[in-house]
Order: sequence, then C-alpha cells, then structure tokens
Amino acid sequence: MHLGLLFLSLVVLLGLSAEACSPEMQPAFVCLPDVTAAYSEAPANLVSAEVQTMAAFYASLGGEWNGELQCPPDSPMTGSVTVSIETDAINQMKVVVGVDKRQIGVDCGDEGMVLAGGQISLSGSSLGGLSGETGSLDARIGERLAKIQFSFDPSFDPGLAAVEGLLMFYSDLVVSGVVTIAQQPTKTSDGMSHQVGVNCPLVLLGRKV
Repeated sequence: MHLGLLFLSLVVLLGLSAEACSPEMQPAFVCLPDVTAAYSEAPANLVSAEVQTMAAFYASLGGEWNGELQCPPDSPMTGSVTVSIETDAINQMKVVVGVDKRQIGVDCGDEGMVLAGGQISLSGSSLGGLSGETGSLDARIGERLAKIQFSFDPSFDPGLAAVEGLLMFYSDLVVSGVVTIAQQPTKTSDGMSHQVGVNCPLVLLGRKV
C-alpha cells in the first residue's frame, strides 16, 4: 500500500476509535457519582449567574397552580388538575463540585450544576386514585436547562406499573411537563410480554388565586 494511503487509513481508524469511545456514541453510559457541597459553601464563581437565576426560579415555583393533564382522547385522566408544588429554598440546595473518580463511569461535566428537591401532588376528579398522591422532586439545574423528575407510588391501582413525571424549563423560564402512566405488563397469546403506557403533557396555566 502507498505510504500516504496507509497513513490516511490509520487516521480514519483512529478517528473512528475515538468516536466509539466517546459517551455520546455509546448506547448507554453511567455518569460518575456527584460530589456535592451546600449551596452556600460552593467555591466562588463555580455557580454561574445563569444557574443562579434558574435556581431562584425553581425555588419560586412553590405553591398551587391551575393545570391541565392532556392525555390521549381515550384516557379518563384528561382534565383540569390542581398542581401543588413545594420546592427547596436556595439554602437547602446543593452544588456539584466534582465527581467520585473511585467509581466506574464517565465524568459528565456537571460541575456548577445545582441540585434541589421538593414535593409535588396532582389533584382532580379525573385522576382517580392518583389524586392527592405525593411525589418527590429531583431537580438538576444547569445554565440552559433544568430537569425536574418525580414519580408517584403506583400501588393505588394494581393495574399500574409506574407513574412518573418530568417538568423542565430553559433559560426563557417557561415550564413544560409530562406525566407517563405505564400499565402492568401482560402476556400475549405468543407468550411475549406487552406493556402499554401513555404520555400526558402537563400544562401549568397559572397560579391559583
């Protein structure tokens, strides 16, 4: 093989190898565990002004909201809901200051991200046993995006496997959300496991007066 072609082949192979090792090219990868500090004890300038604004907005979401759960037409859960939210105050939040490199995983570069907790409940006549159930909030707040995950105990309905939700907002501070309701798996005639789930957008219309 011509020396130039050999060199080019090596460059291409090395490039493909490097891409294959990068986290975004993997089918799944695990971030290294966060090392955190209290918000007030985080190193100076680690939390950017943008993250501070996003964290303050998260803290302001506490209270009762008029909302709407927009499930598929055949779902009985579609309808108006009251969304009750309790969020951590700023001084209860934590900041990611590093990762635990003693564990196995990828450094996902989350230093400066703010972590916060809280509680959420949905109430409404269309929700059945879900109405009034309380779920814990798990918020990860970055410069451009805040993701707030929550889940409810599905035991109020034996036919459900999971009820999970996600609220999120970008730097424009507009909140969007979705609640996912998964049924217990069932066996089909060929012995295969089949599970049905629905995604219901959750819209916050405004604070209750």
